[in-house]
Amino acid sequence: MEPFFNLPAEVIDDIQLYRIEVERFGRGETTAAKLKPYRVARGIYAQRGQERFMTRIKVPGGNITPEQMIKIADLSEKYGNGIPHITTRQDIQLHYVKLDDTVKAMEELSEVGLTTRGGGGNTVRNITACYDAGVCD
Repeated sequence: MEPFFNLPAEVIDDIQLYRIEVERFGRGETTAAKLKPYRVARGIYAQRGQERFMTRIKVPGGNITPEQMIKIADLSEKYGNGIPHITTRQDIQLHYVKLDDTVKAMEELSEVGLTTRGGGGNTVRNITACYDAGVCD
């Protein structure tokens, strides 16, 4: 099935840049403080008192396909606590994800046309839409 949105190549490339930074952190070549702005702009937030992270998946206009929902549910079970959280901005969050697994989740989300890029920090956030806005037939 074709994704609802096709991600631009730069979004796919950005996942690999993020992977490099996470790997550098894992090898001790950079600090958590230097990694923070890099991961936050990609919708990855540290969870209090944990060495785990929240991963915010952007769902533009609240439009999502069944295939995308299944992928999110699968990733929540595979990498998170098994309970996806729908936000007031119509995004979906996975909680308690290991840092290395945030990269894997991003890669798997891109396969169905979803991204975490812009899910946090000083970025353009999700565009929300009323269910009766006329964007669907």
